[in-house]
Amino acid sequence: MKRFALVLLLVCMLAGCQNKNGIHDGTSAETEQVSESESAGYFGFADELSAEEKQVLSEFMPILTEGKTFMAAHMPYSGESAEASEEKSISDILHDIDPEYSSDTPVQSLAFCDVTGDGQTDIAVLLDHPAGFYCLLCKDGDSFYGVHMPIRWFEDLRENGVFLGSGGAATSYYERLHFSDGVFSTELLGYTDWGYYEADGKEVSQEEFEAWLDGLLGEKVVWHYVS
Repeated sequence: MKRFALVLLLVCMLAGCQNKNGIHDGTSAETEQVSESESAGYFGFADELSAEEKQVLSEFMPILTEGKTFMAAHMPYSGESAEASEEKSISDILHDIDPEYSSDTPVQSLAFCDVTGDGQTDIAVLLDHPAGFYCLLCKDGDSFYGVHMPIRWFEDLRENGVFLGSGGAATSYYERLHFSDGVFSTELLGYTDWGYYEADGKEVSQEEFEAWLDGLLGEKVVWHYVS
């Protein structure tokens, strides 16, 4: 019995020395913060974000990780508008797309960008589905809104909010998304279709279109993949 007590005492003393030498015991504030971040799924890239992006991420975190609902709409066609009139979560949208599919991490990746051009940073989300779907999340006051669309409708997003929509192998649309008073609208800037080129509502030559496109496109957004 005395031998067991001595061994136990030595083990306790060794553990105390390790903690004094800077070995974490798993209950520190730093460990708790890491655990919270890892459970949210964003710890892998959080250090890469600016202070503004971190603030935006914190505001949208309940939607991205906790199933909070927002007023949603399906993205309208070019030149049309759609009211965000359905209250949905990201998981609800995935279920509507494919009732047979489920995911523990419905968000695959996200990007920060003022897509709607109102001076506030929005979050573009690539949903975790094999077919590929996007959801654009924005905020108006204390209310949250979103518009969702197939991946081919919202590709190659740029920092100035311009994105590419594809209507087929030879058809490409360059568009912007606008939002006001709960309504999303899609603006067609220009497009190409089997040798036809149009920019700002006018037919142009291929050379003129390419020059116009060079002036239109900004830098690509940075996509952050959820680990």
